[in-house]
Amino acid sequence: MVMHSPPSNAASWKWDFEKDPAGKPPSGFSFARTGSGRMGRWLVQAEKDTPSGTKILAQLDTDATSYRFPVAVADSVSLSIFVFPYAVKPFPEK
Repeated sequence: MVMHSPPSNAASWKWDFEKDPAGKPPSGFSFARTGSGRMGRWLVQAEKDTPSGTKILAQLDTDATSYRFPVAVADSVSLSIFVFPYAVKPFPEK
């Protein structure tokens, strides 16, 4: 794992999904996929026990294609250094 500290004069952004309706994709994001398989299904969900707020962005498609990486990209930001502290909660397999 490689960690970089952003410069002290670096801008920072924080996204939360509190204003986005649950059950729909969040505004201000585009979705893509690297590899093969389905694109993925990104929806805002209400979730208990989150680090902050009451809603999360969840990738809910269960396509098990090998070498498949659904991604959510913020539309309005161009970054040269990106540090992404995140929490992941796996959903049970069906």
